[in-house]
Amino acid sequence: MLHVAAELIRPGDVVVMAVSTDNEDGMFGELLATSYQARGARGLVIDAGCRDVRALAQMRFPAWSRAISAKGTVKATVGSVNVPVVCAGAAVNPGDVIVADDDGWW
Repeated sequence: MLHVAAELIRPGDVVVMAVSTDNEDGMFGELLATSYQARGARGLVIDAGCRDVRALAQMRFPAWSRAISAKGTVKATVGSVNVPVVCAGAAVNPGDVIVADDDGWW
């Protein structure tokens, strides 16, 4: 669903992604970050893992994740986009303001 979200990004968006079960696999990396950045996304908060973190830092694309993992994922599970989620224990609704720095996000 991160690929679907890329198609809906508006300039200035921060994408917040939650999962239905605990997962630390690297669901987001350099290729998706390039797509997100090209569409104007300002960052990503993901309750799962990221990969390619050196490339993300070089791109200056901020991503806050549960873990760092080279293990990729499959794209077989359907999810939802632009719906309320609970990410890292915080309720987030589409349109909420996300404030973040090197220590975390709120």
